[in-house]
Amino acid sequence: MKKKESKKPLKFALSYFKKYRVALIIYVLTYAFLAFLGLKLSIETAHVLDQIATNETTKAIYTLFAVIGFSLLMNLVNYLLAIAYYIISNKVSLAIKADISKRVLRINSSTLDHVASGTIINRIDNDPENLIGSLDNLVYQISELVTFALKTIYIIVLSWIVGVAVVASIVIMVIVEIIRVKVFRKNYEKNKKLSEPATSITAEIIRSQKDIKTLGLEEQIEKKFYDNYSTYKKSVQRTAIVNQSFWNGRGTLTDLLVNGVILLALVLLDQGLLGLAAVIYVFSNCGTMGYFANFFGYTAENLATFKVTAKRIHELYDDEKFAITEYGNKEVDTLKGNIKFKNVGFYYTEKKPIVKDEENNKKKRKNKNSEPEFEEIKYQIFKNLNFEIEPNTTVAFIGASGSGKSTIMNLIAKLNDPTSGKIYIDDHNLNDLSKNSIRNNMILINQFPYIYDMTIRENIQLAKKDATDEEILKALKDANLDKYVEKLPNGLSTKIGENGVKMSGGEKQRLAIARALIKNTPIIIFDESTSSLDNVSQAEITKSIHKLSGKHTVIIVAHRLSTIKNADKIYFLDNGKIIDNGTFDELNARNEKFKTLFLAEMMEEELKDLKDNI
Repeated sequence: MKKKESKKPLKFALSYFKKYRVALIIYVLTYAFLAFLGLKLSIETAHVLDQIATNETTKAIYTLFAVIGFSLLMNLVNYLLAIAYYIISNKVSLAIKADISKRVLRINSSTLDHVASGTIINRIDNDPENLIGSLDNLVYQISELVTFALKTIYIIVLSWIVGVAVVASIVIMVIVEIIRVKVFRKNYEKNKKLSEPATSITAEIIRSQKDIKTLGLEEQIEKKFYDNYSTYKKSVQRTAIVNQSFWNGRGTLTDLLVNGVILLALVLLDQGLLGLAAVIYVFSNCGTMGYFANFFGYTAENLATFKVTAKRIHELYDDEKFAITEYGNKEVDTLKGNIKFKNVGFYYTEKKPIVKDEENNKKKRKNKNSEPEFEEIKYQIFKNLNFEIEPNTTVAFIGASGSGKSTIMNLIAKLNDPTSGKIYIDDHNLNDLSKNSIRNNMILINQFPYIYDMTIRENIQLAKKDATDEEILKALKDANLDKYVEKLPNGLSTKIGENGVKMSGGEKQRLAIARALIKNTPIIIFDESTSSLDNVSQAEITKSIHKLSGKHTVIIVAHRLSTIKNADKIYFLDNGKIIDNGTFDELNARNEKFKTLFLAEMMEEELKDLKDNI
């Protein structure tokens, strides 16, 4: 784990501000200067009132000009602080978002597959702003607390009796605020957790709206959306009501205490123990008690928000909760493509709520704050898996769904790491190779490739940024997508929408294949990458893959057996075990299960052709 990752949440969060520490020190000192100006303004305002009461009109006018000057200066400083905040907060927010995004890209596929998208989206989109906003509020609120503290000290200087009454009142109200903030922090953390499934269902609606419509799932999804957001909003509502109850109760208490202090000041004035100027100052600033309690509460509340947000961001850097892909330091420019699995095992774990008996469930329902209990379930995909792929050969993996085919591809591509055993490429332990050594030497085209909201040219240039139009057109032709592009009004410059929304599933797969072909890596992995193609397109892609034979190590996970007839070797998987291997003809001759699968596929295609011709 990196040094940054080992820090505690608060220290970790503050590390993002290190680059701007000089600016932040000036920022804090400026707030301190504002606190001094606030005190000076309140004293001079009291002097104006005192001078008016004693018929010192000329002095009152001069003092009023000073008050106006202080007020204008405070407004100017506040304006400059706001500009500074916008500049610094924007840069820090961008740095945090970029760092989180970089971290998320390091989290391995197995972990991300079992994490709700809302968990990640909220922490990238919302938490950096919450972190910065709460820190800025903390600085402002602490400066206000300093101002109120200075005013209280000045009241003590004027009269220790009134000062003691003010301090005692502040202590009472602060105790109430401490209780409120404890409740708030607990509720805030709960609200943030509940917001994640709500965000996830929103993301799912956007991404799967076609399936929702065609499957007629509108009512079910609407109910799920309502249930998730209803639970979240009810929790937010409860938090707001509890907060409001505390505020109202403390407001009533504040009114009683403030009036009590004013009454005490008037009694002292009547007895000649306190001057008129002092009474006016106390009367003008006695509300400080309530403000002090308010700002103490806001400060504690923002500190709680800051801590919770810092903890949520820091969680993404916890290797136990969000396991990452670790690369080695060995640099290899070109790999030949010899791949070996030696006693490789892989499993993933999932947390599931523990179902208890009805009596325990009743107790839990009564205790609304109790956390659900989870148990960790281990799902073994395979263990002690051994095989070898020779360089520049075409090898296919077949088997029923869940047999481990795609997991093997993810392990070779180092999207996941084995839980036991070792994987070698050209006798290099895969874990020892650097990121560039792996990524520059292999590419994986999966079953559902992501197409970016860019032009066709830009999508392909992601794999080779200096690719010429001539190279791009050749790759498109090899992927059987050239005719589709020719028909587009803007050709290669056509923008195809988020996740290629303007393309069919087969067209997206062919674009992904073109993107892979132009990278021209020694190892090319096709994970069900022809599954969405029609028979004609599939035949064309099969020809393109066949052209790679002898020049690249080609690994194919195939749904249709007809696409792998020319493979040099086929591994037949069943329940995480290789039950047979050989050429297509060898397996078809000796393996009854393989032969049955192939015959069933042939019959299915013949029936489809017959139906199309009727």
